[in-house]
Amino acid sequence: MTKKLKVDFYQIELPTTSNVSFEALLQKAIQIQEQARIKIIRSFPIRLQSLDCNDFNGEQFFEGEIIRIRMEDAPVIANLKGGLEDIHLTDDQGIGEQTAFLYHPKTRILLIHTTQTGVSISLLLGYFKEIGGFNELIYGNAVIQLDTMQKLDTMQYFRRFEVRVAGLENAEVFKDQNRSIEEMVKLSEEFRAPVLDISMSIGYKKNKSLDPNIIKSTVNSLRSMLGSRHKQISKIKVSGVTEDGELVLLDFIKDRMIEVVDISTQKNQRKIPYSTRQRAIREAWNHRQDELLKMYCPPKPSQNF
Repeated sequence: MTKKLKVDFYQIELPTTSNVSFEALLQKAIQIQEQARIKIIRSFPIRLQSLDCNDFNGEQFFEGEIIRIRMEDAPVIANLKGGLEDIHLTDDQGIGEQTAFLYHPKTRILLIHTTQTGVSISLLLGYFKEIGGFNELIYGNAVIQLDTMQKLDTMQYFRRFEVRVAGLENAEVFKDQNRSIEEMVKLSEEFRAPVLDISMSIGYKKNKSLDPNIIKSTVNSLRSMLGSRHKQISKIKVSGVTEDGELVLLDFIKDRMIEVVDISTQKNQRKIPYSTRQRAIREAWNHRQDELLKMYCPPKPSQNF
């Protein structure tokens, strides 16, 4: 049988006050005694379960697994022939929901196996915020495909900018961003609107542009929030004209870097082992390695002496 495994890509951004690297946080966490390693994030017990430092393709990676321990709403055992049976757990046992990940220190890129259960990117970032003892958030900036970012950089005239954000009842999470986002949040609060859908354009004027610096900084701030608030941000679009005169529409939700990897499983296999998920995440990295290195580790220009 063939199943599909989805892998998302994020670039880790630690608080400006941090004097440690993310790989140092990984190593710090795994050295903690297993029971003490658990942190309660949004009422869920989260634990880094395993961590290895490996080299392949000439690069160093940290690979591991993090789990969410579900202590409530345990499922039941259902028989195909009929009948239900409770899963009997002791007071210190729960349902373990596993998530595999890979971290590349040189680019600060984190690949995470995305599932409906398990540890989401926001839970993972919250966990390592607690490990580091930070007061500020750790951000996972959603990686946008190289072609889209290059077109944004070469756009000469920004003709339209569209943003849709829902769930603004708890607008605190959108504050302390750049000034444009704070103004959007303020506007939604004044109108008591939990959904913000904004479209700004230059209309039919030729050779005119929205402010490029404001557009780019707002896009980057929204990217940093896609990790923890991806269900709330449903639209980030920019349309305009590049320096070559090409009319383009950039969709930063659709153009996020995502890999879907086919994995082979046995017919009656109930659980996908970590080794299989690890290979799938490595395959996702291999497919995007050149693109990621080009984006985040560009070659230094040669110097003539």
